[in-house]
Amino acid sequence: MFQDLRFGFRMLLKNPGFTLIAIFTTALGIGANTAIFSVVNGVLLNPLPFSEPERLIRIYGHFLAISQDNMSASVPEFMDYRERTSSFENIAGYNDFSANLALGYSGLFQSNRHNAAWRARVHRGRR
Repeated sequence: MFQDLRFGFRMLLKNPGFTLIAIFTTALGIGANTAIFSVVNGVLLNPLPFSEPERLIRIYGHFLAISQDNMSASVPEFMDYRERTSSFENIAGYNDFSANLALGYSGLFQSNRHNAAWRARVHRGRR
C-alpha cells in the first residue's frame, strides 16, 4: 500500500501540469459540492424558523397607472390593512430597500409587530 502511495506521489511530482489540473479540479468539485449542499440544506432540509409557516402570507399591491405588479404596500396602505382587517391574527410590514447616496445606504423597514407576527425568536437586536 505504501509503495503505491510513494509511486503515485513520484508520478505527480514528475508531471507538474497534470498535478495542478488534478488539484484544481478536486478543489473545484469540493467547492461546488459544498455550495450546492449549503443551498439544499438551507432551503429544503431545515424547516423555516417560524411556528406554523404555512400560515404566513405576503400581500402585494398593483399600480395600475403603469401596469406594475408585485409592489410593496405603502405605509398608509399597511396602516389601513392593520386597522381594517379582521381576517388575520396579526399583520406586520417590512420593506427591504437600497439607495445610492454618497456612501450607499441599504436597510430594512419593519413594523413593531414584526417578530410577534412571525412568532420568531429574536437572537440579537430589538425585541
